[in-house]
Amino acid sequence: MGIDWKRVADEIGGLDDSGEEQITGTRGGRRALEILLGEQNLRDAVDYWNSQEPGCFTAEMVLSIIKSKVAMDRCYEIY
Repeated sequence: MGIDWKRVADEIGGLDDSGEEQITGTRGGRRALEILLGEQNLRDAVDYWNSQEPGCFTAEMVLSIIKSKVAMDRCYEIY
């Protein structure tokens, strides 16, 4: 298996002190996607969308679906 789901769960706060999983909801799932995709890739996706080059709307749709805080922070930096 390529993804260490336990590590991801730990990073998003999905494990309690005893190592048992706890529900993190949609917010935790979004953070997990940020980790899996990579924060720099999300920032680059915002920059690519801003370039208006072919494929920019595909990047926009992905960013819109995951509602990434990292990507939104990049938008504010650009603004």
